[in-house]
Amino acid sequence: MNGIAMTEPSPFDSKEDFESRLRRSRGTERAPAPKITAASSGAGMAQGMRIATELVAAVAVGVGIGLLLDSWLDTKPWMLIVFILLGSIAGMLNVYRIATGQIRVAGFDPAKNDDNGRQRDETKPSDQGK
Repeated sequence: MNGIAMTEPSPFDSKEDFESRLRRSRGTERAPAPKITAASSGAGMAQGMRIATELVAAVAVGVGIGLLLDSWLDTKPWMLIVFILLGSIAGMLNVYRIATGQIRVAGFDPAKNDDNGRQRDETKPSDQGK
């Protein structure tokens, strides 16, 4: 180690060489970056707001019913506790339904409706004269 210098150039000495190797490894085409539009971020925000509203509203209704029943039946705080729990469970069930896409409208039977949501006419020609 008397100050002997290396005489061979390192393959990693040149910045241009590094850039060319990097371009070769990446390929000539780059994948386009995903576009984040206002519509896509707005839809996610709307979904989040709906979930938050479902949770808060269910608990608020449970608190209201519990307070009314407690004052009417003079059972403080038992009805409040019961209906806070019921409201929380209902809110979580609503969030689960939203997240899994199990939203159904009362009286809506997909088997009896066409693709546009209109009810199919299931009367038989023999039933029309009756």
